[in-house]
Amino acid sequence: MKEKLYKKFIKNPTKNNEQIYKKYRHKLNHLIRIAKTNYYCKKFSQAQNDIKSTWNTTNQLLDKQKSKSLSPRSFLDDNNVEIDDPNLIANNFNDFFVNVGPKFAKEFSHDTDEF
Repeated sequence: MKEKLYKKFIKNPTKNNEQIYKKYRHKLNHLIRIAKTNYYCKKFSQAQNDIKSTWNTTNQLLDKQKSKSLSPRSFLDDNNVEIDDPNLIANNFNDFFVNVGPKFAKEFSHDTDEF
């Protein structure tokens, strides 16, 4: 219904259509907030003596999920050779971050007169 009212407002942007859409959207968001509150109150009540379930509900509420590995599956080295061995990828990243400071320091002039 919300999408229907929105499309109607976009096709015919009158003040009345805008007010109807915004009123409906506001009411819907309010009801969703109340439903979420009731849902989590019920979940916490059910998990009152179960600490693991309480933490699972807390993490669900905070939208915390176990993070997945964000490491790349392949890597292009300095010679544009694709590397897919995780240890070599890690070593290449390490080499990059170890050398990035000195590499950029060489590019800057040591003259302080410019400043």
